[in-house]
Amino acid sequence: MTADSSTSTTASLWGVGSFRVGDAILPYPVSQDDHGRDIASAMKGLRSLGIHDQSRALVLSMLSEAAQYWPVQIGLLVSKAQFSLGDASRFDAFRTAMFLRAMHYDVVLGINTEVLDGLDDLGHAYADVFAGTHVLAARPGAYERLHDAGLGPRLWVHVGPTVAVECDALAGAHIDGDEWEIEVADGEIVVTTRNPRAASIDRLRTGIRGEVVTEPCACGRSDPRVVPTLGV
Repeated sequence: MTADSSTSTTASLWGVGSFRVGDAILPYPVSQDDHGRDIASAMKGLRSLGIHDQSRALVLSMLSEAAQYWPVQIGLLVSKAQFSLGDASRFDAFRTAMFLRAMHYDVVLGINTEVLDGLDDLGHAYADVFAGTHVLAARPGAYERLHDAGLGPRLWVHVGPTVAVECDALAGAHIDGDEWEIEVADGEIVVTTRNPRAASIDRLRTGIRGEVVTEPCACGRSDPRVVPTLGV
């Protein structure tokens, strides 16, 4: 991963994001142009989840993930959906439970194992906490636990600096193919930028084991899909 000198000046910089690969957290610059295109990518994902102007969403993320989740929040605003924010942390799981007890949410985005661990600490059954929520978009690890609880989650997969989102066809998580190229190398998903960005990424190993599906999806999206090997 390298910074593109043509877009890395402070005048064009939106901010610095980070993403996790295994135990490593890698920083990367994000330009204003990158950010605008990431909003468009996020809106594709929101549409795949069926979010519209009457939807109410709960977004679970950390400040270190702002480069991925601020575009999601802007996309929700553009969609005129209502939304609330909670930390995707074990400590803040009580607030996730509070929100879901106090209000109805159509979708919860970004559920991870830390949030579920926190709900376990509080003695809250997942079926009770998420009762009435139509779409649970969960990261690998949390996805399996919600699936085992019979809740039918959707995949929400951090693929390097972007997020892949599973549609209602339930056949893998779509990545924005206009922005990112994904392929498999030795059983691992690797990602490459398609357009000039402040951080130029070439076959970045994401730490995700799995497959890539390129055939058009039943939902109508032609974007490639990540099908992670779960439970590893």
